[in-house]
Amino acid sequence: MTHLAPAHLPQGEWYSRETNLDTVTIIDATHMQRRGTCLSYETDFAGNHTFLFGENPEDAASCFHCVRIFVRTVNIIEKIESARRKRCT
Repeated sequence: MTHLAPAHLPQGEWYSRETNLDTVTIIDATHMQRRGTCLSYETDFAGNHTFLFGENPEDAASCFHCVRIFVRTVNIIEKIESARRKRCT
């Protein structure tokens, strides 16, 4: 199974400020740096995106991340994240 994000979702190198640190995050069609493989996503087409990432999607005990991304400019995002040790159902 492939988990490809459509071209209109944020991809590339993005800057954000996290816990008072400058952070660069790389997102491609299937992965987000330090978060894993994209398992699902939703968008409102207004620059707000919600993703579910799995560090190791085949392992139910692995960590899963819910990431909300708000696109602020052409290279700046704001992120809200939560992580769980098991997949939500």
